[in-house]
Amino acid sequence: MRNPILLLVACLWACGVEPAPRLAAPVATAARAPALDGEGSADRADHGCTLILRSLTRVTDDEGAPLVRCHDGACSWGFAGVIDVATSALADGGAPALLFHVAEDPTWWELPATPIGPGAPGFVSFAVTIDQRLVDPTVGEEQAQAQRIELVPFLHLAAGARLFEHNRNQGALDNYWLTADNGFALMADGFTCLRRARTAALRFDAAWGESVWGTLHADGRLAVHYDLARLPRCRNTHNGHPAWDTTAFVRLLPAGEIVSGSVRAFASNMGQPTTAAHAVPFEVALPAETTAVEVWFANSSGAGSSCKTWDSNYGANYRFAVAPPPEADPCFGLATWQDRYHSSPTCPDYTIDAHHDATHCELFLDGLGDGYEGHYGIPFRWLDAYLSVPPAAGEVLGAGLWVDTFDHTDATEGWQVVFGQAVEPGVWHTGYTYLFSGYMGDGSYRRSVRAFASFVDLRRPSGEVVRLWQSRGGANYVWADAFGLPTVTEWIPYGRVEWANAGAPVFAPKRSCQ
Repeated sequence: MRNPILLLVACLWACGVEPAPRLAAPVATAARAPALDGEGSADRADHGCTLILRSLTRVTDDEGAPLVRCHDGACSWGFAGVIDVATSALADGGAPALLFHVAEDPTWWELPATPIGPGAPGFVSFAVTIDQRLVDPTVGEEQAQAQRIELVPFLHLAAGARLFEHNRNQGALDNYWLTADNGFALMADGFTCLRRARTAALRFDAAWGESVWGTLHADGRLAVHYDLARLPRCRNTHNGHPAWDTTAFVRLLPAGEIVSGSVRAFASNMGQPTTAAHAVPFEVALPAETTAVEVWFANSSGAGSSCKTWDSNYGANYRFAVAPPPEADPCFGLATWQDRYHSSPTCPDYTIDAHHDATHCELFLDGLGDGYEGHYGIPFRWLDAYLSVPPAAGEVLGAGLWVDTFDHTDATEGWQVVFGQAVEPGVWHTGYTYLFSGYMGDGSYRRSVRAFASFVDLRRPSGEVVRLWQSRGGANYVWADAFGLPTVTEWIPYGRVEWANAGAPVFAPKRSCQ
C-alpha cells in the first residue's frame, strides 16, 4: 500500500509531467534562524497540534536511486513530504513554510508549502519539497551522503511572528534531521496530533464522486471535504481581495436542524490574504438522536453580486445514513478480515444462543504470526492467524479472533471480534492489524494486543447457534503465549512475518488434538 498524497508530491517533483502553475517548485530564500530561546523573540513553539510534519523522504526512481534536480547550475537531491495544518490556523491567516539548512552551513533557507487537499479531519495537507541549497551529489557523492540536513516546519503569523512545529520534538532547539542514519527519510507519523473523537469524513471530489471515510456514528463528528472545482463560477473580488465563498449545509435528521459553514480558505503571504483559494473541511457534531444527514453546497459571488450556484444533487441533496452510537449498536466491534490492509464492518444474520469451551477439538490455532510491512513510510503491524475447524456436529457459520486492546492514540481500552475467511475446507484465515500510520493521518491507530482468543460459530441440528471458544478456559492468551519462544521468520515484500514457535503455549490445543 502506498501513500497516495506522498506519491503525488513525489511525482510532481520527479515525473515527466509539468505540474500546474500553483504547484511549481518555489525558490528558497534566506531566512532567520529559529529563535525560540531568544529573549524578546516573536518566535513561538507549537505544542498544541496547530501544524505537524507528517513525512519527508528522499525522492528516488523505480530502482531506488536518488533523483537529482538542478537549479541555475547547482544540483541536489530532492525531498518531498507533507505538512498538516489545522483549519483554525488557516482561517486566522497562517501561512505554512519549511525552514532548513545543511549542518555545516549556518545559513537557514525557507521554502513555502503548497496546499494539496484535505488532511486528517480538522487539517489541510500541504506539500513541501527541498531540492536546492544542499550538497551537490554530481560533484561529490560521498559528501552528499555525509550531509546532515536540519529542518523544521513553521507558520507565518501576523506582524512577523512565527510558530514552529514542536509536537514530536518537544525541546526548543530540537528540530528534525535528515541523515544517512535514518535513510534520509522522516517516516509518516499518523499518531502525533491525531484527532479521533469518532470523526468520519464525507468527501466530494472534482469528478463529481461522493465517498464516506469511516463510519458516521451518532454522538460523533462529521468532517465535510469539498473540492472547490465543483462550483467554479461566481467568484467576485472587492478591492483586489476575494469576496466569494463556498458554503456547506448539513441537515441533521430527524430533528431537521441545519448547520452550515465555509469550505474554502485563501492562502496568505506573510499573514496577508491572497486570491489563491484552497479547500478546508467543515466539521459538524452529530447529536445522539441523529439517524441521517442531508448535505448540499452553495457558492456565492459576494461584492454586491447576486450570482449563486448550487451543488445539491439536482435539488434532492446528498443523503447519508448515520449509525447509532457505538454503545447502542449491536454490531459495534464486529469486522471481517480481508487482509492486513482492510477489514470491513460486519453484522452477522444470526445471534449467539450459548457460549461453550471448544473441548472436543472443534477448533484450534494452526498458525499465528506477528507481521510487519513498511513501504513508502507507511508501516503496518498485524496478527496473522490460521484456524483449523475440523468437521463438527453442525453448520459452520463463522470463525475468527477476539482481541482485547489498549489504544495508545487516545489511551482507551477496547476489544474487537474479527471474523475470518474460509480459505480451504476446514481452514479459516483471520487477523488483526494493530498498527497503521494512516494516509496523512487518516485512519491512523496504534494499539497493544493485551489478550486474545479464537472461536467458531456453529448452528446445531436443533437450530441452536453456539460459539465455541479456544480461550484457555476463559483465561485467554497473552502475547508471550504466542511469541515468548524463538520465532520462525518469513520474509515478505517490504517486511516479514514472525511465526510463533510450534511449542508455544497457544498451540497446546493443537498438540492435544493431533
